[in-house]
Amino acid sequence: MQVSKTYLLYYGVLFLILISWHNPFATPPESWRILYLLALLCPLAVKQPKMLALIIPTFYAISNYSCFISYMPNQIFIYLVFPIIAFFLHKRKASNGKNAFVFLVLFFITTVTNFINSLAFESISSCCLLAFLWFEFVPDNINSYAHSFSYAFAIMSFTLSVIFIVGGSAFQMNFGTSGFERTEWMDPNYFGCVIGIGILTSMIEIAYNRKLNLYERIIFMLVIGVSLYVLILNGSRGALLATGMSLILLLIGNGQKISKKLLIICGFSIFIYLLYMSGTFDFLLYRIELDSGNGGSGRTFIWQTKMTAFCNKLSAFDQLFGIGYKNGMSLGFGYSRGFHNDYIAILVEYGVIGLLVFVGLLLSPLRKSSNKVIVLSIIVYIAMASSTLEPISGGMIVYFGFLFYACMIGKSNSFSQTKISSNI
Repeated sequence: MQVSKTYLLYYGVLFLILISWHNPFATPPESWRILYLLALLCPLAVKQPKMLALIIPTFYAISNYSCFISYMPNQIFIYLVFPIIAFFLHKRKASNGKNAFVFLVLFFITTVTNFINSLAFESISSCCLLAFLWFEFVPDNINSYAHSFSYAFAIMSFTLSVIFIVGGSAFQMNFGTSGFERTEWMDPNYFGCVIGIGILTSMIEIAYNRKLNLYERIIFMLVIGVSLYVLILNGSRGALLATGMSLILLLIGNGQKISKKLLIICGFSIFIYLLYMSGTFDFLLYRIELDSGNGGSGRTFIWQTKMTAFCNKLSAFDQLFGIGYKNGMSLGFGYSRGFHNDYIAILVEYGVIGLLVFVGLLLSPLRKSSNKVIVLSIIVYIAMASSTLEPISGGMIVYFGFLFYACMIGKSNSFSQTKISSNI
C-alpha cells in the first residue's frame, strides 16, 4: 500500500504524541483527546479511508492496553463517525463480499437484541459496523494492503512491550506474603493477547513473505524476541498458549525444508531456555501453581453458573435469540459479572442464532482463501483467546481489526503457497 512520506511523517508525529503521556492515574484533558482524535482520523476520512482499518485498531490498542490511558477515547461508537463520513465522500465498491456480510449480520443481531432488552447500543455492534465499513475502502492492491497490517500490528506489539519494560512502577509486580501480584495495572490477559497479535503477524511475514529483505527480517525478529519476552513476563497463560499454538501451526504449514524448520525450533528453544534461566518464567510458574486445583481463577465456576442459569431460567425464545449484553452479564449472579468465555457470553446474550453467526464470522476468512494455513493460524488464535476472554462479545476493537486482517490475507496472493494449505 503506497502512502506518501508526508502521511508517514504526520502519523509518526501523532504516534509520538500518543506514547508521550506517562501518567497511569489520569487521562489527558478531554479537549486534548478530542483534538487528537480529529487530527488523527479526519485526514483519513477525507483523503485515505483505506488507512482507517490500520490506524483505529492499532492506535486504540496502544492507548488503551498500556499502563498509561492516553489520547484515544474508550467509547467505540465515536470511531464510527469517521468511516461513515468517508462512506459518503468516496466512491465505493459494488460488492463487499460475504466476509463483510457476516459482520453486518452480527451487527444487526446484536443491535436489535440489545435495543429490545435494554435500550442500549453496545461496543460489539460498533465494532461489527466498523469492520463492515472498512471493507468499503479496500484498495485494488490488496497484497500490499495485507502486508501493511503486519507492520502495523508489529509496531503495536513492540510499542506496548517497550512500555511494559520501561514502565517501572506502573507495571510493578510484588512478591510478598500474599504472593506474586500485579499492582496499578490493567487486565494482563487482554494485554497479553494484544502482544501475541504482533508476534503472530511478524512470524507470518518472516515465514511466508519471501520478498522480505534482511533488514525487514531483523526488525520482525526483534519484534518477536522483545514481545515474547514480555508475553512470558506478563504471565498470561491463555495468551501464551494461543500464541504458541498459532506459531506451531504456521511452522507446520510453511513450505520450507525440514532443516530450516529445525533451525527455527532450535533458535526458539535456546531463546526460551535463556529466558527461563534469567527468571522470566517465575511469575508465570507461580500463577500456574497458584491456580492448580481451583479451575483457573474460578472460570469454570462462572461458566457452570452461567450455563445452568441459561438452561434452567431462560425461556426457549430467550435461548434462541438471547437476552442482551447487560442482562447476560448479571445472569446467574444477580450482579454484573463477566463470562471469561466468548462462546458462552454470545450464547447467553445473543442466543443460539448469535452463536452460530459468531462461529461463521470466525470461519469466514477461510472462504476461497489462497492462504489457508496463515488464515487458520489467525482463526485459531482468536478462537483460543475467546475461550478464556471476551474479546468479541466485549467489543475489543483490535480483535475485529485482526479478523479483518485475516480476510485481507485470505484474498492476497503475495504469500508463499504450501502443500498443506491446499489440503485444508
